[in-house]
Amino acid sequence: MFLRFVLSAALLACIACGDPNYVYDAAGPDAGPPRETHRLEIIGPAMLSLTSGEHSIIEVRLTDQALRPLAGDEVRFALEGRANDSTLETLEQTTGLDGSARVTLVAGMLPSVYRVRVTADDASPVFVDVSVSDEGFGRLSVTPVYEGEREFVEFGVTIFSGTTCEDPATLEESGDRYQAIGPDGPPVSFGGLPAGTPLTVVARGRGAMGTLLAWGCIDDVRLRDMEVTELDVALRDRAQLPGGSYRTSTVLDGSVSGAAIADEIRAMRDRLTASEAEAILDAAHASLLAEGEDAAAAMLVGERAAGLDDAVAAQLGMGVGVASVLTDLADRVEDELAMLEFVGTLRVASTEPRISFAIDRVAAGAATPEPFDATRTGLMAPATLVATVAEDGSTLEIERLEVRLRSSALVRAVASRAAGGDGATDRTTWFLASVGCESLSAVPDSACDDVCLQDACAAASEAAFASFDEGLTELDERRSTIVLSGSVDFLETDGDLTVDVLDGALSGEWIGMTPEEPEAIDAAFSGARIVPPS
Repeated sequence: MFLRFVLSAALLACIACGDPNYVYDAAGPDAGPPRETHRLEIIGPAMLSLTSGEHSIIEVRLTDQALRPLAGDEVRFALEGRANDSTLETLEQTTGLDGSARVTLVAGMLPSVYRVRVTADDASPVFVDVSVSDEGFGRLSVTPVYEGEREFVEFGVTIFSGTTCEDPATLEESGDRYQAIGPDGPPVSFGGLPAGTPLTVVARGRGAMGTLLAWGCIDDVRLRDMEVTELDVALRDRAQLPGGSYRTSTVLDGSVSGAAIADEIRAMRDRLTASEAEAILDAAHASLLAEGEDAAAAMLVGERAAGLDDAVAAQLGMGVGVASVLTDLADRVEDELAMLEFVGTLRVASTEPRISFAIDRVAAGAATPEPFDATRTGLMAPATLVATVAEDGSTLEIERLEVRLRSSALVRAVASRAAGGDGATDRTTWFLASVGCESLSAVPDSACDDVCLQDACAAASEAAFASFDEGLTELDERRSTIVLSGSVDFLETDGDLTVDVLDGALSGEWIGMTPEEPEAIDAAFSGARIVPPS
């Protein structure tokens, strides 16, 4: 405990009385707005320092707002705080002709600090502070000290007797003495407090909404008779309240992985289309044989020996053929997977350390991620989260966020989105339509005319696409699960301690089914509290 004891000769005569330069906040923090019809005022001191058994008269006057006395009205008196065995001779009095009412206060035998509350109908209450002690009285000067970053509109200092800092009452109750000052105001001064009696001194910082944002407490403070005790009370930020549900966004930099997946698609393209013209003419030959056109099939063999494969190949690669479609798909994948976004819901329990998380939408795009249509693409991203909330409610510590996302599923989703954009019903239909087989023309007098060649192209393309789609699973050997970790800040924006937004950076890897070295990946994690409609 950090105490400073200062004896001032100028104050010795007034240690046990009020400060003439101090405006007393008699109402305390719970008085509410004043009522305008009637007015109560204390006649005599608003602060009493009594010895045990001493009697003191408390007198008040009730007037209207023009200060005309009100006779015959009831005035009520009550003890507030820890009065111990102190008593009032009566709890009600009727005002006389001059509007006054009085009551006798009998100090108890036990040291105490409390207030006498005086009320009347249609008037704001007034208070008399009382201290009882046989060891004398001292003055306490309290300076709230705060080194945090929260913005307060009020510092309040409260004095409690008969309790400690462990008592929950020290968080919100007005206590036995209360004063409020601005955040940059002077020290708070309390006179007439009992010497030798253990006191608990509480400093509070409140935000614009009246929420207690910071709190500091020192107990077992004992004043000395006829001395001024100066006390600095350090305030600590109260824990934020993260409990609730948040709509979250996890945005990943997928540029490296997207480019790598695109390169793997291009490699598959090269393997599948190394002899695309040959595959088309093989399909044409098989078709002729199946239709019993043996002579035409034989003629086709001769044409191929004379260079027909080269003639067909010359028509491919200019926006026509499987290679062209796979080139376009690889470019789309590289562009769209440059940025991935997982949109989901995070739920933090208010009463116990339980956290749940689910992703319900995956989006991708180079500049602004666009969500995939789950109905069309079938793309899902099941997630598991292992995380803890910091004790002060300031951060969400993510030990492991695991998102099961196969790269093959992403490629199929990109293809399905392209199909939807082109009006195709599914990615297979889109792929075959994009090959452009209808653009192929047979050489003059060929055994395989235009219809034959285009049908053979469609058959070869369908077989190529089936092989490509099946081969996509090989991509999952390197990228099937994204694993992230990091710290996310809980932030409150309106001064009520309730967390409003989330913001943090995560890092991790996109791992696969094989022990190959995984790719590093970074992500930005953000969210906003879900506020039920009013």
